[in-house]
Amino acid sequence: MHERLRAHGVVVLDPDSYLTALLAEDPDAVLASVTTTARAWGGGRSVGELTEALARTGAEQFAACLRAAAAVL
Repeated sequence: MHERLRAHGVVVLDPDSYLTALLAEDPDAVLASVTTTARAWGGGRSVGELTEALARTGAEQFAACLRAAAAVL
């Protein structure tokens, strides 16, 4: 399936790679979205809690990059 899509210029990414690429492309927008999501998630949680939850679901690379990006703010 991926080979047929690639023939048309389509690249299929797993969720972790996709989120990591989005963060690299527009860190301000992704950090704002993560902050908003954390506030709404489960009655309001920290960005750190959301980041750890994302890592547990398999988005480990994204979570690591998110931690690094948040550390420089």
